[in-house]
Amino acid sequence: MIATITLNPSVDMRYELEELKSHKVHRTKYYEKTAGGKGINVSRVLRLLGEEVTGIGLLGGTNGKFIREKLKELSITDEFVSIKEETRNCLALVTKNSASATEVLEAGPAISEDEIALFIRKYEKIVENVEFVVASGSLPNGIKKSFYKQLAQKAAENGKKFILDTSGETLFHGIQGKPFLIKPNQQEICQLLHKKYASYEEMIDAATKICQSGVQYVLLSLGREGAILITEEEKFRTILPKIHPINSVGSGDAMVAGITSALAKGYDVKDALRFSAACGMANAVEKATGYIQPQIVQKFYNEIIIR
Repeated sequence: MIATITLNPSVDMRYELEELKSHKVHRTKYYEKTAGGKGINVSRVLRLLGEEVTGIGLLGGTNGKFIREKLKELSITDEFVSIKEETRNCLALVTKNSASATEVLEAGPAISEDEIALFIRKYEKIVENVEFVVASGSLPNGIKKSFYKQLAQKAAENGKKFILDTSGETLFHGIQGKPFLIKPNQQEICQLLHKKYASYEEMIDAATKICQSGVQYVLLSLGREGAILITEEEKFRTILPKIHPINSVGSGDAMVAGITSALAKGYDVKDALRFSAACGMANAVEKATGYIQPQIVQKFYNEIIIR
């Protein structure tokens, strides 16, 4: 069993456009409305990979009801805490000739102390009965930047593996909780270094120091250039086959789901990295966000080289 944490979920609205210009009216023939937030994307991919998933987080209002319906459709166990304020919306605009998106992300609701306390009580019970906990995404208003640190420490006290995918100050504090694995991208590792740009050597050196501080794995995602998995002693890098990406949004979440599923199934480190990268690629060739087809994952898995 795997638990996923989504503290700032959203209803994601994606619009595909021929082009995007300011001060113009745009019409679209393709659009979708999905349950979103990084942790929910991870949950969806884990279910598509056949894993049993319990989702925990915070949901409120009409948007919260919509997300709960989608969780039910996916057979994800819903342990989300109900909150007073409305769950946020997030907007992605994708142009025909680009797999990347222009995104507009709402900050999200303000969370009360009572709602935080209820979440913690639920989390303490759930963490006793799972092997992996995956926490993804930003924190809503009202929750301290050190909250993931607290959750990682609670998981470790129960002998469970805590995987963290977040950014900025929240990631900095989360690392202090010594999670089992973190998944920064190039921009996020540069934020930790207080740099706009860092060489591969600088990023790997920073990741190695993070491992020396108590984090077992750093999965550094590099977009089209693949990924590097760093431990205190070893470094592995993926060499990817060429693909024609359609929608790269959610590929990082698919990678997190992939490595979690692989490790839960007992894959060794190299094969877990290969499977993770294959899931990220499989998401990128789909129109839908946070979606993979297992047969496509297997195809890419067979083509990826690890060095």
